[in-house]
Amino acid sequence: MPRNNIPWKWTAKRELAAMLVAQDELPDRRIAEEVGVGPSSIYNWRTYPEFMERVDGFVATYRDAIHKSGLAVVENRVKKLSKVARYMEELMEKRALEHGSPIIVRQVKGIGSGESFREVEEFPTDTGLLREYREYLKQVPQDLGQWQDKADGAGVDRLDELIAIAKRGAVMPEDGEK
Repeated sequence: MPRNNIPWKWTAKRELAAMLVAQDELPDRRIAEEVGVGPSSIYNWRTYPEFMERVDGFVATYRDAIHKSGLAVVENRVKKLSKVARYMEELMEKRALEHGSPIIVRQVKGIGSGESFREVEEFPTDTGLLREYREYLKQVPQDLGQWQDKADGAGVDRLDELIAIAKRGAVMPEDGEK
């Protein structure tokens, strides 16, 4: 409830305060400093429905802008995911030229100590890169609504077909054959 039942009047300071409150980046004490009022003024203004309605309006505007820009837009996400996937592919192509395989990474380890110390090269599989690359390739169709998990019922018809084939003792047809 507003203090002293004083009617609400908009001023430039109150408008700025409503915008800063909606942004929710500063504590009220800092908002008061930015606006040039005491902290109790911000507290008091928050008791006015008109002030809070304006804050809610700013929040709605910010949310709408966020949903229409940046990574909230599917096309922007897909573009960024594609760019990261290209970087991974370039790295794998470079590794294929250097090591004969796109998924092998060269590591040098030191073993032994003193006179028996020596460096040893190892060429392990980069499972982390493979996992991330696979996840990026999965994320794009998910964002475009083209992905269906097998647990969601995809392949049930195929499963029934395979069970019927197994029961008959027949050889399973190759993909493309029926």
